[in-house]
Amino acid sequence: DKEETVRFNEKFWFLRYFIYSLIDYEIIDINDYYIKKDIKKDHKKRYQSELNWIYIKSKTANDRTTRFYDYLLSNGVKFVSFGDDLKFKF
Repeated sequence: DKEETVRFNEKFWFLRYFIYSLIDYEIIDINDYYIKKDIKKDHKKRYQSELNWIYIKSKTANDRTTRFYDYLLSNGVKFVSFGDDLKFKF
């Protein structure tokens, strides 16, 4: 079932983590995209999108892999440097 698939057990986990980090650090603003594409919200008012880490992690919150990556994302661990002032300038 796609709903219960642990996203970080799939291919492209590194890209997914990178995108979630960019959103978390507000380097990219995803809210305009949600509105423009008319992305629906669930009963807890979370956008039902693969780009929404909070929504995705709620699907597999008890999985060890999900908890591990949630810990990393919650603590601002970056696998790729965003450069000076988060502008990719080095």
